[in-house]
Amino acid sequence: MPLLVKLIGGCEFLFAGKSQIEVPHIVCHDLLSLCLYLSDNFLSVEKDEFLEDGELIEGFIVLINDTDIELFDGMSTELSDGDSITFISTMHGG
Repeated sequence: MPLLVKLIGGCEFLFAGKSQIEVPHIVCHDLLSLCLYLSDNFLSVEKDEFLEDGELIEGFIVLINDTDIELFDGMSTELSDGDSITFISTMHGG
């Protein structure tokens, strides 16, 4: 089963307006590899607006199956077939 990536709260603008992306689980075994895959294949802005030194830049909440990654192993959190990963942007203009 693919991983389902949901992009909300403004994240969709980083990915050419996409609100959902399906990613083959075989190419992403943890959250970092998923973020690298997304940035290499779908990101429509500069990579440093999403990732810096192997970490998400500040301003994102990430949920795996509706649970904050802070309760897991952060970017090292292992992913399983069919997981739902939600990226929520907390950055807003003024």
